[in-house]
Amino acid sequence: MQSGEIDEATRVIGNAAELAAQTRSARLVQERLVQELCTTRARMQPWQGTQAVSALDDQLAACGLASGKAD
Repeated sequence: MQSGEIDEATRVIGNAAELAAQTRSARLVQERLVQELCTTRARMQPWQGTQAVSALDDQLAACGLASGKAD
């Protein structure tokens, strides 16, 4: 993941998180999507301090999903 792609990546992941939260009936698809969201978010640790990643963490939390950020 290139640093110039972080803003776009956080936007796409945020949209996917909202979709996962809305499609709770498709349990297996949702579980796989949530796993991928969290894995991808965890790969964003080098950009933890950016506004885009912070906003993504807030969006993931609002969707009831683990953000993948370090505690």
